[in-house]
Amino acid sequence: LSGEYRCSVTDIRDATEDDLEAVFDLLTARSRAAFGIASGVVVDTHVMRISARLDLTRHTEPVKIEQDLMRIIPKEKWILFSHQVIWHGRRVCVARKPRCIECNLERICYAKDKTI
Repeated sequence: LSGEYRCSVTDIRDATEDDLEAVFDLLTARSRAAFGIASGVVVDTHVMRISARLDLTRHTEPVKIEQDLMRIIPKEKWILFSHQVIWHGRRVCVARKPRCIECNLERICYAKDKTI
């Protein structure tokens, strides 16, 4: 949900319950990451994309992805994992043009669009 800060009152008034729930989930995830609260793995667009590239999940819904990641990542590493994957997604595994040649995870990446 990029650009959610641009919502107007009209957008919110016209939003469905699912739309509002998605915004709430996004804000909850961001606040958990910002304050370092380990109540789950933060799943933003970077975590969703990279988790799929590394075959850590086959789901596309953030809640299901979070559940998959929570099963395989120790609780004490949830916050660090989220921060590291988000950083990796911003710096190396960029959505439009991943820099696979620079990626330390390239050997375990199963994405079909690898740029090597």
